[in-house]
Amino acid sequence: MIIKVLYFAELKDLTGKENEFINIEKNSIESVISSIIEKHPELKPLLIDGDSLKLKKNVSIAINDKIIENNRKETFILKENDKIAFLLPISGG
Repeated sequence: MIIKVLYFAELKDLTGKENEFINIEKNSIESVISSIIEKHPELKPLLIDGDSLKLKKNVSIAINDKIIENNRKETFILKENDKIAFLLPISGG
């Protein structure tokens, strides 16, 4: 299944891309994370909590421009051509 991943802020800087299409084996967010980390291992410390494939609690996900609630992140079912964005916490001063 093909989905579109959108990169913003530091994720965009590290990948050098605004977006890309990826092929995932399962229709889960975990499958997207696994594919992204395989292609861009430099993103792992920003997205992943430890050695698991669990998304950090402070990373938000938007699917088709709608923020997904934290309690739905691991159970959300993706569909062909969905757009997914991982949103890092904003810091600044």
